[in-house]
Amino acid sequence: MRIPATFARLVYGDRPLGRLLRPVVNRLLPANPRAVRVLSGVGTGVRLVIEPRNEKFYWTGAHEPVVQQQLQRLLRPGSTFWDVGAHIGFFSLIASRIVGPQGHVHAFEPLPENMVRLQQSLALNENTRNVAVHPWAVADVVGEAPLYRNGVSPLASLMAGQGMPTIVHCVTLDIVADEFGLPDLIKVDVEGAEARVLVGARRLLAQRPLPLIMEFLTAAALADAQTRLPGYRCMPLDDKNWLLTPA
Repeated sequence: MRIPATFARLVYGDRPLGRLLRPVVNRLLPANPRAVRVLSGVGTGVRLVIEPRNEKFYWTGAHEPVVQQQLQRLLRPGSTFWDVGAHIGFFSLIASRIVGPQGHVHAFEPLPENMVRLQQSLALNENTRNVAVHPWAVADVVGEAPLYRNGVSPLASLMAGQGMPTIVHCVTLDIVADEFGLPDLIKVDVEGAEARVLVGARRLLAQRPLPLIMEFLTAAALADAQTRLPGYRCMPLDDKNWLLTPA
């Protein structure tokens, strides 16, 4: 799908005209997944398979711009990045471009329909052989566990919720580090299950304290992480994402 970049930013930005026109434009957009090219931000030019009516923030490049900037700041050619809760691969593809052919990206995404779109997005972009996709949920134990989907949205969590769960395979970051080596940066977006990720990474973070970009949906979740990582500084990036760095 193609649309003039200036018009897309106007309609889908946080502006009065955009808010007014958005419902009209939504009705004109296809409901089924489509391949688009990111129009702005660090990921400009990256191709993704999105649901145009619900995921325009990927298309315009407006999705979590401060997180995009932190990837650009913290990663270098040859770095290793772990994307825990990779969804359809927006940040994995940005990281792939930054770390280059000598770097490595490990994308963890357990929800099957997201996995399909993630693989499709990788196939649309050149030079993504540095990305390994793992259909695993990252948690505090190894084994099978229920993954609860948030209604009809493409978001899911290991935290108990409503609806029929999908049984997925879980790993810990300690086990992942044993298999793939140590990363340089980890991003965690797991819809409320952050504590389980940190419990499963205790040995890794003791061995090599490293920066973490984490989403916290509640103040209690942030406070829990601060308790578990007493040697880390916490800096807010936006209203829900935080940068945690070793002191």
